[in-house]
Amino acid sequence: RLGDALGTTAITAQQNSGPLDPDLSPVVCTTAPIASATYPRRAYIDALLTVRSTADLELAADPAISVDAGATWLSLTGHNHRGSAEANRWGKLRTLGHADIPPGQTMSFAIIVSRAGLFNTASATESVCNLRVRIEHRNAFASP
Repeated sequence: RLGDALGTTAITAQQNSGPLDPDLSPVVCTTAPIASATYPRRAYIDALLTVRSTADLELAADPAISVDAGATWLSLTGHNHRGSAEANRWGKLRTLGHADIPPGQTMSFAIIVSRAGLFNTASATESVCNLRVRIEHRNAFASP
């Protein structure tokens, strides 16, 4: 259907992700696999990670993609989106990314939490994440 090819599909994932140790590079807010299509598409990712710790906390949160049902995850950006939270206060990290989806490819998206070279050793005692993915036709001005 042409309407599917030219329309926008929105996918969301929300999770009370609980305690997080950035040294373990946890993956949170994972989407279900996005079905393949016969035409190229582009995914725009908007992610928000909210964390709290009993000590000052520094970490990174990056949008990620998996093409093998979550066995491996790759960051969608060439740099880390870093943030912090003061002790016993909530801190927010917002991260954006995009990915081209070739025809016939099934993908999942998530947020990778990491230390990203920061020297802080604190871990999050609580966390909540929200991930929004907007799937569009790669060239919005032409049909596939």
